Amino acid sequence: MGFLEGIGSLKMKDDLEKICRASYEGKRSREALMEQLAWGLSRSASWRESYSSLLVLEALALTGSKELWKECSVGAHFDVTQRLVLFGHFTSKEDPRVTRMIRAKASEVRDLVTDRYRAAEESIRKYGSPRLIPAPKRNGFYRGRGASPPASSSSSSSVSECSPVGARTRKGYSSTLGEEPSRLQNFPVVWCRPANAVL
Repeated sequence: MGFLEGIGSLKMKDDLEKICRASYEGKRSREALMEQLAWGLSRSASWRESYSSLLVLEALALTGSKELWKECSVGAHFDVTQRLVLFGHFTSKEDPRVTRMIRAKASEVRDLVTDRYRAAEESIRKYGSPRLIPAPKRNGFYRGRGASPPASSSSSSSVSECSPVGARTRKGYSSTLGEEPSRLQNFPVVWCRPANAVL
């Protein structure tokens, strides 16, 4: 049935308490929790898993850590509000009762999550933003403020080289003709202007 068994049971209440406590433990536990919720709130999950995820999200909105909601409000995890809006339009082919149940729960949880987002954003404005703002990644290395890509040992992978034979494509594969493409790690993208281009 998913990571919760028996909707409304004592075991479920214990599970929800453990999950809410895990949201206070640290960044890694919050990441694992939100990763599981992202899967549970995806289109590929069954309706039972989705409903269980909605229940977990409701419990987190009521008693979860403020840090979790600060991270969500700055985009460290998936967009919770967007997923809840999508579940507001959920349709079950099997049973219309399931459709009503999921839509009603998604609407309730969306209101709670919106309130938590507002509180988190107000806290960020008042006390400053958390350090957990994700930076965009590209080709396996961090490109944040003032961060530079790691130095490469190969002379053919220099950023300053702009020969069409040694240039790299957007995904980091070699563009040399007749060569088998091999994945290059930690290689910055090289954009070259053709020699005959007019500016």
